[in-house]
Amino acid sequence: MSNKYYTCPVCGNSKIKSSIFGYYTCPLCDSRFKFTDDKKETRITDTSELYKSAVKSVVEIYNFLDDDELSGTGIIIDKKGHVLTSAHIVTKIKSTDNVTNFNDNILIKKDADGNSLETTTVSFDKTVDLALLKTDKESDGIPVKFSNKPINVGEHIYVIGNSKGEGLCIVDGIVSDNHRMINTRELFMISAPVTTGCSGAPVLNQYGELIGIVTGGREGASAMNYAIPLNVIKSFLKNTL
Repeated sequence: MSNKYYTCPVCGNSKIKSSIFGYYTCPLCDSRFKFTDDKKETRITDTSELYKSAVKSVVEIYNFLDDDELSGTGIIIDKKGHVLTSAHIVTKIKSTDNVTNFNDNILIKKDADGNSLETTTVSFDKTVDLALLKTDKESDGIPVKFSNKPINVGEHIYVIGNSKGEGLCIVDGIVSDNHRMINTRELFMISAPVTTGCSGAPVLNQYGELIGIVTGGREGASAMNYAIPLNVIKSFLKNTL
């Protein structure tokens, strides 16, 4: 019997060992994940195959807030219906009184099968631009797999997002810079041509694993887009779940 322990990508618990049918359940946050040894992993060279596999973890998000329709992308992180997305899709600052306004139960997401579900906003943090939602029933999607590999400059990456709010699609590019500080925020830069509606979209490596979440881009520079790295994401989830 193997003595190897795994670390939960959500809460950071490093004592996960027992599995059922290859799936591991974290005793602290109750999240379920499937871990694969690096030596057994192979890069996915066919973009269509990567999309078919990864899109099952991605959802479209539509939010109607203060008479504005906001669109974004969400990532399924467990089987309990938790979805990770960008805080600026869930929240909005009222210009009149500088108060954050958000929908608690009006946010709608569409899963990979085209079904619409209402969600509740569990938590959000505007400083890191992350929000956690929970659907009104368990998701039929597959939780995304978190990468345990370093982000390398020049590596090929993929983004699956709800571009312009017109539905999910895949775009690709490279990691242009694996560490950038933008207004005190820790980010990394990608060249994938993301646009509005891709906020909250997963940035995936060549194994189909999550390495970051799209947060925005530089206006007037289509190849200068930014993503939130996993260490920031894990810290947010650890303090939320």
